[in-house]
Amino acid sequence: MSKLDASALARTVTDPPTSALPPSRLFPPPQCAFDTEVAVLGAGCLRTEDAAVAGVTWIASREMPDHRSWAVVQGEGGDPEFLARHLRAHLAPPDEGGSSTIVVASVEQARALEPFLVPQLATEEVAFFGIATKALQLCSPMALELVALVGSDVWRDGTIIERALAGHLDGPAPAVDRLIEWKRRQQRDSPPIRRFVARDAAGGPIGMIGYAPFARCDLGFADAGVLVRLRDVAVVPSERRRGVATAMLAAIAERARAECEATQIVIGAEAEGPGARLYRRIGARELARCVRFTSRS
Repeated sequence: MSKLDASALARTVTDPPTSALPPSRLFPPPQCAFDTEVAVLGAGCLRTEDAAVAGVTWIASREMPDHRSWAVVQGEGGDPEFLARHLRAHLAPPDEGGSSTIVVASVEQARALEPFLVPQLATEEVAFFGIATKALQLCSPMALELVALVGSDVWRDGTIIERALAGHLDGPAPAVDRLIEWKRRQQRDSPPIRRFVARDAAGGPIGMIGYAPFARCDLGFADAGVLVRLRDVAVVPSERRRGVATAMLAAIAERARAECEATQIVIGAEAEGPGARLYRRIGARELARCVRFTSRS
């Protein structure tokens, strides 16, 4: 895998957008940042409303290799011990492989559930950040080539990136192959999702980034308009701390403005992780937080 030449990145994008996305290819407008989380979790998966406990949505993964089931808790109130017992009963059995996740929209409710879900489940707080696309376009002095993940050649680059992220540079990596196949199927079955590979000056794949577009809305942090939720933001380990992530964010903002006239971007990240520190550094505003409980492997 070629190394990044930072000086060579100061050039124009060589794969310009060719067409705007029509309104029919946008997710429904979100009412809050958490709505974008539910939408991207459910894309390409089976979704069923759980009538037994108000406010719980089950997102059952059809073929996704690393998550067998999701439960989204959006309602508040009720007996936390009863709700926790109900949630645990619906998690995929550990012997089925893969993890199960409970996402709780309210941090306060998550704290009430925590005594009944931990230590069986690991917990992390996730922050949602918002920034205007026009501001994000200006966050990096470098221009980086983004190539849409369409066609076998580009998906091979996607596989190279996923293998690097998983630490499987040599030898068989069946889990990576299953993940790539799932992403290809998801992207085909959920047309609004767009993914791109970032390449260095020599054409080597060094990162991945994507977005899901939502219809016109106003969440209060940028001009009203189309919103995009970023996803799959990743840089291969050998190219980190070189400005690649910031350059990818600037490039995806340009793409989103050109392809669907997006005015605002939402990004999710572990609240105190490196991603969150990057988003704060480039001026993104924290909008809200949720809590994830994930079964331990």
